[in-house]
Amino acid sequence: MVDDLATDIINGVSDDVATERFIQRIFTETIPGTETKYLERLIELRSTVFADLSQELSGSQNAALETLKIDPLRVQTGYDPIKKYVEQAVTNAEE
Repeated sequence: MVDDLATDIINGVSDDVATERFIQRIFTETIPGTETKYLERLIELRSTVFADLSQELSGSQNAALETLKIDPLRVQTGYDPIKKYVEQAVTNAEE
């Protein structure tokens, strides 16, 4: 899917349209070799992160974490691997 996103951008599709197509595919397509949609897997990963965290934290720490309403899959670290991959694909296509 990320290769298709890069190809769209290389072929002049606007970033907004290319991104919309990419996100739509997350909701509708299954992971190759499985019957699981990408979105379902992301939800499973989120649950796994919280389950693993809950084993490491005390009861009061877990309660405090839940009140923060943090989505561990949306924590901004400053690193965007998809963006970096697409930028590299565009650079390679220009060479």
